[in-house]
Amino acid sequence: MPGRISFMLCLFFLFSVPIACTNPVVSQEQAKESPAQGEQQKESSTQEQPTQDDQDASTPEENVADANEPIAEEPTPEPSPEPQPKDTPDETNDCEGLDAITGTKFWSIYHNLTPRPFTVYIPPQYKPNKSMPVVLNFHGIGSNPAQQQIISGMDSLAKEKGFITIHPQGVGNSWNGGLCCSPASSPMFVNDVGFVRAMLDYVEKKLCVDKKRIFATGLSNGAYMTYRLACELSDRIAAVAPVAGLLVASSCKPKRPISVMAFHGTGDAIVPYAGYPLLGWNSVQSSVDHFVKHNECQTAANRIFEKDDTHCDQYDGCKDNTAVTLCTTKNGGHTWPSGFPIPGFGITTRDIDATKEMWKFFQKHPL
Repeated sequence: MPGRISFMLCLFFLFSVPIACTNPVVSQEQAKESPAQGEQQKESSTQEQPTQDDQDASTPEENVADANEPIAEEPTPEPSPEPQPKDTPDETNDCEGLDAITGTKFWSIYHNLTPRPFTVYIPPQYKPNKSMPVVLNFHGIGSNPAQQQIISGMDSLAKEKGFITIHPQGVGNSWNGGLCCSPASSPMFVNDVGFVRAMLDYVEKKLCVDKKRIFATGLSNGAYMTYRLACELSDRIAAVAPVAGLLVASSCKPKRPISVMAFHGTGDAIVPYAGYPLLGWNSVQSSVDHFVKHNECQTAANRIFEKDDTHCDQYDGCKDNTAVTLCTTKNGGHTWPSGFPIPGFGITTRDIDATKEMWKFFQKHPL
């Protein structure tokens, strides 16, 4: 009877309250087991659905293991280099805004309404932002720049050592060295010193020139011109090396002490070693002595080179670290020592190489 009443009550609530109905008849064993089962279900529910705190927690053993393991440090980011401005000038630049050019160039300027051509050789080492020495190389009377390039071999050394060469062309294939030579000296009285100054101004606008290392050399009439530049353009020319020539300028008063290295042969039949006294031409020794006196050098020379028929005497102790050197070849002709031999002009000595020796001399005597 009690079971039937319970069953009817369950049906009544089924349609009024949403509760689950089960068999109300429960045995005493089942009733005894219910609390235990409830506890197990509760524990099972707790284990199956751990809380967030339980998920984050670890056992003491796990904590000990973690403590023994080294902690990896986070890498420190390296600072990135600060960007450099692109327009920062290079402090080592000697020149700016010049073209990178090399090889042989044929340039010309107008001086005193006259076109004046000259040949320029620029070696492969040339860079438009790095200054480079210059050697002016003057041809003899009746000759020209191309022949002087061959006779002296200057361009080959320029390529090896890294310097610019300039081979100017004289008016009427001659230079106004003072008392010689026609037609440039007379009757034209060409201002060749002014031309050389203007030529250097032009070249220095096109090439990166070391203005403290501009040197001059020349053969015969070109040597006369070289001496004259030492007298009148010493503010631009650092040192000179005349070959087979004389000092024939009517007046020679350099603005400063200037280094001179001269080469001459005693057998020169065109420009005698003793000069032309009747024409007012100095001897080779007198030409050199003029600069020994001007530079206030020691009067006694030291022999710095001697080989077979050639020797070089140098006057030291000069002002401003200048020097004066005379290299003499016994029986040497009107030629360039170790240069291209010119038929009919006498012996070309091989005892000394004028081109190489003057370059060594130039390097020691910048402006």
